[in-house]
Amino acid sequence: MPVKVRILNNSGQNITLGKENDWITFKIRDDNNVIVPAVGDWSAASEFTLESAQAGNRTFNLTQLFDLHKIGHYVLTATVKIPQWNQEIGCKPVSFTIVDGARVPTIPDI
Repeated sequence: MPVKVRILNNSGQNITLGKENDWITFKIRDDNNVIVPAVGDWSAASEFTLESAQAGNRTFNLTQLFDLHKIGHYVLTATVKIPQWNQEIGCKPVSFTIVDGARVPTIPDI
C-alpha cells in the first residue's frame, strides 16, 4: 500500500530530514483503536533538505511494515521528527478501508 507524504516547510529556514531511519514514523489503528503491529523492518533513511517555502514528497510502501490483510476500517497517522528543532510534528490522520476482493480475470483483446 503506497502512501505519499507531502512535507511543506514554512519555517523561514532550511530543514534537513532523513538522516536517521526514524525521521518519520507511521501508526495504524483499527476500528477498536488498537494499534496494528509492525511485521517487518524498513528503511526511511534518505537525506534531503527543504528550503523555506519549499515542499517535498516521499512515497512509502506500508505493506512492508504492517500486516494489512484483515478487512476493516483503519486510521493512519505519521509523525515527522525535525532534529534541528528537537521537535516532532504529527500529520492529519487519514482513514482507509480494506475490503474483500477477488481477482478479475484478464480478458484478451478481441
